Amino acid sequence: MAHFYGVIDNSSRQVSATATGTASNGLGIVAASYSGAIKVSLTHNVTTGKDEFTIHQTMHRGSGVEQLLVAGTLGEKI
Repeated sequence: MAHFYGVIDNSSRQVSATATGTASNGLGIVAASYSGAIKVSLTHNVTTGKDEFTIHQTMHRGSGVEQLLVAGTLGEKI
């Protein structure tokens, strides 16, 4: 059963693309340009029972940097 849900809401597609992830697998989404990419990862922490996220800058086709931008728990302020 889906625990996470992703949607591409602004693109040249006429219909929004969606993706789901389970609590055990999580969900990862990458948005990229020729300058690099941003990766958003959602995971479920079984110890705390909370959903967590990370947002990284990452390489795309040889361009960009590897950098953790932020990490936290969904529904809580950073």
